[in-house]
Amino acid sequence: MKNQNDHNFDELIDELGSLPDPDYTKQAQDNIHHNLMHDMDKKNKDNKWKLPVKKIGLGMVGLLAVLLFSILYLPYFQQPFSGENESPTEGDWEVSTEYTEDDKVLFDVSPDPNLTSGKPFGYTFSFKEQFETYEGKELAVYAYHKTSGEKITAVQPTLISEPSPGYQTLERFTATFDLPSKGLWRYVVELDGIRYGDVVLQVGGD
Repeated sequence: MKNQNDHNFDELIDELGSLPDPDYTKQAQDNIHHNLMHDMDKKNKDNKWKLPVKKIGLGMVGLLAVLLFSILYLPYFQQPFSGENESPTEGDWEVSTEYTEDDKVLFDVSPDPNLTSGKPFGYTFSFKEQFETYEGKELAVYAYHKTSGEKITAVQPTLISEPSPGYQTLERFTATFDLPSKGLWRYVVELDGIRYGDVVLQVGGD
């Protein structure tokens, strides 16, 4: 004997059987295919936009982080040597044969006692820091006249490969050159193109 549930199920089957067959004509199939492709294309476009937007957002965050770091911290890693950005013709022109930094003598110079302009004279530069400070670097000396601002290359960039003979560092770095005019001259020492220090000498002449 069939129960009520079986009777209801049979009625449902009969109703479904009485429905008309679906219209799967060529046109209907094309419409279904078109709608499906349209939905898939739209979804793909939405996903393509989401990915670039996400990348752009992350890129902006990274750029802002780098910019913030540059503004706040980079200057601390780029502190110049004392007087590096100062013009050689500016600053103190008091005669001094030694250069100090933080109360420490980094080097001094001993010129010929008869130093005058127009003739070559010898100089001895005595550098006080450990040899590793200078090793493998190019040392150069430039001279600047106080009044005219004239610049002279006193010592061409010279690669430092070994200490002064008989010493553990550059205790006796010698050079010979002439200056074209009398007056105050500032001698600027550079290492690899970076200002290391300077001294001021009075040069005699006619």
